[in-house]
Amino acid sequence: MKKDKTPKPVFVLSITENSITAAKINTEKALRKSVTLVKEELASDADENAIAQKLNALLARLEYQQEPVILSLSRNQATCRYVNIPSDFDTEIEHMVVLQAWQHLPYPPEDLITGHQRIQTNQEGYTQTNVIILHKAVVERFIRIFHEAGIQDFIVALSSYGVSWLYGFLVPQNGKTILCADINSHQAELVVISDKKMVFSRSFKFMKEQTGWQDLFAEEIKKTLEAYAKEVSLNQPEKILLLGQGPAQEALSYSLKENFVLPVEILPYSDKMDVISLDGNFSMGISFGGIVGLGLQEIPLSLNLLPAELKAATKRFAFRKELVHAGILMAAALLMWGLGTVKDLENKERYLQLLKAKQKTVTDEAQPLEYADRRFKILENLSQKEFSGLDMLSELYQITPPQISLLSLGYEAGPRIILKGQAPTLDNVFDFASLLKNSSGFKDLQIEVKYATQRKLQTSQAADFEIVCASRTFHAQTAQ
Repeated sequence: MKKDKTPKPVFVLSITENSITAAKINTEKALRKSVTLVKEELASDADENAIAQKLNALLARLEYQQEPVILSLSRNQATCRYVNIPSDFDTEIEHMVVLQAWQHLPYPPEDLITGHQRIQTNQEGYTQTNVIILHKAVVERFIRIFHEAGIQDFIVALSSYGVSWLYGFLVPQNGKTILCADINSHQAELVVISDKKMVFSRSFKFMKEQTGWQDLFAEEIKKTLEAYAKEVSLNQPEKILLLGQGPAQEALSYSLKENFVLPVEILPYSDKMDVISLDGNFSMGISFGGIVGLGLQEIPLSLNLLPAELKAATKRFAFRKELVHAGILMAAALLMWGLGTVKDLENKERYLQLLKAKQKTVTDEAQPLEYADRRFKILENLSQKEFSGLDMLSELYQITPPQISLLSLGYEAGPRIILKGQAPTLDNVFDFASLLKNSSGFKDLQIEVKYATQRKLQTSQAADFEIVCASRTFHAQTAQ
């Protein structure tokens, strides 16, 4: 009997305060995609158990068979920031994103979930990065609902990337900067896409039944363009695109053309997609772009908004998978090399070089995963020791002044904590060191400013610093 090699469909869900929407998307490598949409309304007082039951009923209509699920997280449930990070290395960027998250959302670091996407790196070595931050409780609620519904294999991603990837699928050759509007029943999302990457997004609620809702929409677009120009130093949008097709898009397009000098166009799905809506919502002008788009490409681990412990497990699985892949590659290379021995020495040398090249490639790809895996294990171990790493992070959150930017945090046995960062002036650095000396969490540690140097930037100055916080026993051993 031949094994069925038909690609499994992807299921994408959105759970809001008043409804559940699901999309079943074929994953075949074809120019056209088929999408089936279904929606269920939720009672205002529905608890997690009731939502799980509704979710099961909805998935049954789509013939769900325990395939992987993607949760499209509404834009209004997360904070997004466009930041410059002084590094070009993925592992360092991820580390700095985690450290800086609490500066944008005022909660202890252990209560936050982060994601990020690199946009570009400038000549000074700073990487412009889109950072996503949300409270862990938001995702933990969905995890409980999924477990209640029997869904074990799932990913959480921001809806803004769905809008961006859908646009990239519909208009694959266009690398210009545009503003894309995703219109749902009572909420809209505005996404700025530049060079095929999502660089800015906002969401807002509105009622189509309300008189003059098109004027409200135009006002929100103006706010978005102003906020984008202030926060993101990239090209301004050249066009406004309305996703989907229906009376809402037609009415809005007419109104926006009167309010903006930018061209306004409707971007229908019909050229690239066959969309079946089991409830008729799609034909009413609801675009579902933030849902459909997430099923069109693989979601990077950096954009998976699961809690750290679940994401760490995912990384360890990926690392083990990479090792298996490496073993297969090396076995194949060894077999080829063995076969070459029946020929001449030149063949053996050639296959040996191939083996070394394959081994180096796998080693280079595995190193970042090993580093990340070690870091998460360190954090897990810290929480079980007398000197808690989570307590240390919480203390830093409480006492670090807003003018101090912590870019790197290292931990060594001892304990020995290494803080690297930037401040506007050298005085700020030494004031921060004094705060550490007087804080309850660091009172038993010896604080030492290893270096602090002032340097000029294009329009200002900055002081780079490294502060070492180590136990007095560690200091004494080091001195000996």
